[in-house]
Order: sequence, then structure tokens, then C-alpha cells
Amino acid sequence: MKNRIYLFTAALCSAAFALMASTSYAQKAPTYAQKPTAISKAEAISQQLNLTPQQKVKILPILRDEAPKVQAIKNDNSLTRMQKAQQVRVIHQQTDPQMKAILTPSMKAIAAEATMIRTISPPMQPIAPDVPVYPHKYRVGEVVYYTSPSFGRAAATGSYTVIKLLPSDGDDYQYRIKSSGEAFERVAKESQLDRA
Repeated sequence: MKNRIYLFTAALCSAAFALMASTSYAQKAPTYAQKPTAISKAEAISQQLNLTPQQKVKILPILRDEAPKVQAIKNDNSLTRMQKAQQVRVIHQQTDPQMKAILTPSMKAIAAEATMIRTISPPMQPIAPDVPVYPHKYRVGEVVYYTSPSFGRAAATGSYTVIKLLPSDGDDYQYRIKSSGEAFERVAKESQLDRA
């Protein structure tokens, strides 16, 4: 009987210790590991805009309503990052009028400035649906004539085979090309290539 009581007490203590350890870890998790809640977002907005307690109370239900919608979009694995960003932006645009109705004109100016700072350096490239995307002019395996640039290192001008299509450098698409007479590959801009 004593063994059973001892075993039961040991199991109970172990369970209590495990529960306390997991609870203390959750409380001490770094802020980057915690998901933002409506309350934490309200606190952040409150600090940034110096909201009154009455304004905090009015903003909290708006953020609580918005949070599950945003979280559902973020958890949707069928969407690309850009689609997620677009849909979250739509949700924010829907709640903006409610938020702005609560703010004073000076707070709106601070919020607009903060929004502009975020849009100047967004974490992802902005979407430009009106800008047409042109495909690469040459395809992998195609033979092209490479003209070496007049500045920098001189390269062998002549016929090359396109090995790989590379992204644009801002002005021009780039290609990885190789000549049969060289043991290495080169990177060339589309403007340096012609059809052979």
C-alpha cells in the first residue's frame, strides 16, 4: 500500500512540475515567437498614437473582429505570399474607416506617416498588375551571338549556347551562356545577345 501511495505521489509531482515548466515557457516565449493578438495590437497602436483609454476600448472590438480573418488568410496554404498580402490589405482597408472614425486629426496624421514608412520599404515587392511582364527573348539550348561590353574585361565575342534563364537585373533579363571553346559559363544581359 505504501508503494502505491509513493508511486501516486511521485507521478502527481512529476505532472505538476511538467505543467509548471510548460506554462512558464509559454509565458517567457520571445515576442517574435508569439502570435499577435487583438490586445497586443491594440497596445502597440495605443503606444504609437498615444490613445486615450476610451479610444482603446473602441478599437479593441474592431481588432478582435479583424484578427481571425487575418489569421485564416495567413494559415491558407493554397495562397501565395502575394495573394495573402493582397487579401490582408483588403481586410485592413475594410476596417480603416472604423479606425479613423475613432482617431483625432493629429493621430490620423501620425498613422498616415507610419503607413507611408511601411509602404516605402515593404517586406515584399509591391504588386504592379498594370505593368506587363515580358518573357525572356531566348530559350535554353538556343544558340546566340554574344557581343562583349566595351568596358571592363574583354570577353570572347561569338556564338554561345543559352544554359539557363536568369531573372532581370532591373534593366534587362540575364542569361547564363557557354561557348564550346571555353571551359566556363558567362552571365550576359539580353541586350548583349542577338540571334545567331
